[in-house]
Amino acid sequence: MENKANRSFFIKDPIHSEIIFKNETAWMHRLIKTSEFLRLKRLQQLGLSSNLFPGASHTRYSHCLGVYELIRRMMNNPTFKKVSDYDKQTLMCAGLLHDLGHGPHSHGFEFYMNNCIDDGQERFNHEVMTAKQILNKHGEIYHILKENDIVPEDVAGLIDKKNPMLKKRPMWMQQLISSELDADRIDYLKRDSYYTGATYGTIDSKLLDRWIVFDPKSKQVGYEKKAITTIESLLIGRYHMYKSVYNNHKSVALERTIALSLKRMIDLIKEGKFDFLGFDIMEQLFDALLINNDINKVDLNQYKYLTDDYFNSFLFQQWSKTQDHILKSLLKNYFVENRFIIWSFDDQLRREEFYNKLKQIIDDNQYFVVKESYKDKTFYSRTTNSLGINIFEQNSKKFHPITDYSKVLNINFPEVFNHLIIFDYDQANKKTRIFRQIENQYNKLTQ
Repeated sequence: MENKANRSFFIKDPIHSEIIFKNETAWMHRLIKTSEFLRLKRLQQLGLSSNLFPGASHTRYSHCLGVYELIRRMMNNPTFKKVSDYDKQTLMCAGLLHDLGHGPHSHGFEFYMNNCIDDGQERFNHEVMTAKQILNKHGEIYHILKENDIVPEDVAGLIDKKNPMLKKRPMWMQQLISSELDADRIDYLKRDSYYTGATYGTIDSKLLDRWIVFDPKSKQVGYEKKAITTIESLLIGRYHMYKSVYNNHKSVALERTIALSLKRMIDLIKEGKFDFLGFDIMEQLFDALLINNDINKVDLNQYKYLTDDYFNSFLFQQWSKTQDHILKSLLKNYFVENRFIIWSFDDQLRREEFYNKLKQIIDDNQYFVVKESYKDKTFYSRTTNSLGINIFEQNSKKFHPITDYSKVLNINFPEVFNHLIIFDYDQANKKTRIFRQIENQYNKLTQ
C-alpha cells in the first residue's frame, strides 16, 4: 500500500515555475484541498481591477500558493539551517493560509464593510477573519494542523497581529510574513504585474532567496549587499503599481459605487423596505458586521460559500428586482456603465469648495457624491523600525538599515495627498446649466 505521507506534489505556476510539496511539507498539500482554501479559487486577486485589466483574472488561491513557495525556498537557504523544523513549517503554513479570510472582491470587500457606514469604525479585517478560520474547531484546517503537530494559534499569531490572546511569534518570523519586504509583497508584485500586463514588478525573486541572511544569535533577517539593487527595483515597482493599478481612479470609483449601494441597502433595512431575496449568507453578514458590528457573529460555515460569484449574484438580483430608484441607479453603474467619475485636487480647501457646489445640485447627494483622501505610497517607509529592511555587513557581521546604503531610498520625496470627489456624472448633469459652470471651473483649475 502506498504511503501517502511520503508522496510529493508539484503544481505548475507561471510566476515561480513550480509550487512544491514534498518531504516535510507534503502533508500541507491537504490544506489546499480544504473547503476553506478552495474558496480562494473563486476570489479574484485584484478584485474589481479585472474590469480595467482583463488579463487580471488570477486568484487568491494562486497567490497563496506563491507565498508558500517563496517561504519554502527561503527556508532552504543554508542560513536558516539552525531554525527548527517546527518554526519553518509554522512559517510555511502562515504563508499558505495568510489570505484565507478575504471576502469577495478581495480588499474591496474590506473597503465596503468599513466605509458603507460613515462612522469611522472598523467592521471587517481580513487578517482577523483569517485567524478565526484557522482557529475554527469545526473547520478542516484546525484539525489538519493539529494532526501534524502544528499549533494553530502559532500560525494565526503570525497573521492576526491585533489579537492580544494570540502568542506573538519571534520578530524575524513576522518579518517574512508582513514587512516592507516579505513573501506576500514579492509574490503579489510579480503576479499582479504579470497578469495585468504592467512591467513594474518584473524582478528575479530567486536572487532574494539566494541572498537572504538569518543570524541565529541576534534573531534578525536581512539581505547581502549585492541584493540592494534588486530590492530597490522591487520597491520602486511597488510604487508604480500603486499609482497605475491598485489606486487606479476607475477602480476606486467602482469600489465606492458598491459601498454606496450597500449604504442604501442599510438605510432600506432600517426603513423595513429591503428584501435579501433568499441570499441568506448576505443577510447573516449584514446582521453581524453592519448592524451589530461584531465579526465574532459571522457564521464561519456560511462564510466558506461567500465568493465573488455569490456576491455578484446578490448585487445583480438586487439591481434587477429592486423598486428603489436610488439603489437601482447605483447598481446600474456597476453592471452597465459606471458613470461615477473622479475629480482630483491638490488642495483640500479647493476640494471642499467644489464638493459643496456639487452637493447643492445633486439630489439624494449622500448616495451620489462623496469625498475622500489618500496619501501616495512611498518607495520605502523608514518608520517600520525592526520590520524594515536590513542589510548584512559581512565584515562586522551586523545588520544595518538599508537606508545606510541606498541613495534611492534616502531621497526625501514630499508627501503627496490626493483629495478626491467621486460623483455620479448623470445625477449632476440633471442640472445641466449649473453643472456646466462647475465643470468649466474645474477644467480651468486643472489645465
